[in-house]
Amino acid sequence: MAKGRKPLPREIKELQGTLEKSRDNFEIPDFGKVTGVDSAPEYLSEPEKKMFISICKDLINARVLENPNISQVVRLVVYNTQWHDCLKTIRDKGIFMNSQKKGRVIKPDFTAMQYLEKMIRDLESDLGLSPASRQRLKITPKEPEKQKTDMQNLLN
Repeated sequence: MAKGRKPLPREIKELQGTLEKSRDNFEIPDFGKVTGVDSAPEYLSEPEKKMFISICKDLINARVLENPNISQVVRLVVYNTQWHDCLKTIRDKGIFMNSQKKGRVIKPDFTAMQYLEKMIRDLESDLGLSPASRQRLKITPKEPEKQKTDMQNLLN
């Protein structure tokens, strides 16, 4: 098993300001930035589609969304939905259950919820959605275009 930190992508090094030509791997393929997302995959439910488009818009504004990241966003949305399903079950039935052999044990839904939290946290960090990863990436969102006033339109 390899030890140490994972190598950072070139884009992240550029955003951090630590890219040096002597240490850069120029053989990395460029997948291209995603500039817009019109629709979500058909197999997602309606709430998942809304969440997918919302997350994609945030990542596009931060100029970090690339084509291979789309599958990560889909997984994030699906894991998030599953986490909320586990939360509903836990709220209704509680965290613990009684077992004849072991006594009081934690329900599988709570264990699944903890696993999903880890997966969500990892995906959010990879995509730059957590506060720590945003700081590390130095993400600066695009400024929304200001609408011109009638006077400005007349002058142009």
